[in-house]
Amino acid sequence: ITDANGLYLFDNLQPGTYKVTFQSPAGNYVNTQVNLGPDATDSDADPAMGGMTGNYTLESGDSDLTVDAGYYEGASIGNFVWEDLDGDGEQDPGEPGIQGVEVTLTGTDVFGNPVTQTTTTDVDGSYLFDELVPGDYKLTFGSVAGYTPTPVDQGGDDTMDSDADPSMGGMTVVETLTSGENNTDYD
Repeated sequence: ITDANGLYLFDNLQPGTYKVTFQSPAGNYVNTQVNLGPDATDSDADPAMGGMTGNYTLESGDSDLTVDAGYYEGASIGNFVWEDLDGDGEQDPGEPGIQGVEVTLTGTDVFGNPVTQTTTTDVDGSYLFDELVPGDYKLTFGSVAGYTPTPVDQGGDDTMDSDADPSMGGMTVVETLTSGENNTDYD
């Protein structure tokens, strides 16, 4: 078990070949990709091998303090698509959600991988993309027959306005999600 700083040490080992297996901590943690960067600062725990490292061979008197594991916590983004009954660009009490709106998330995760996911709003107008690798993402809200997009970024409360810019085809600005972030302000 690691200490409060995430450190561990196996000492007084006999010469031989060893592997280290890291078990994910409690919560929503996932191993990062393996061997990205310098050996002293990369993660050696391979998610495809259940958190196990490759082989490390030690001779008498050797030490290797570069066997590390990196974790991130899944991020999420989402909220609500609503009918703006008064057309002011702000969610007012009693304005209902709209079911069946397609929402597409696009972007690049922190490992440089392109990401595209699509979902549809629930019966109450809510949607959520979760278990995301931290990265830079934007959302695009599909058009809805019989509705006109409401103005973007109206009023002083970002949690109650529309983030989909009609002049950009219903797309939001890029949002950077960090490890464990849960951003539920994107309407």
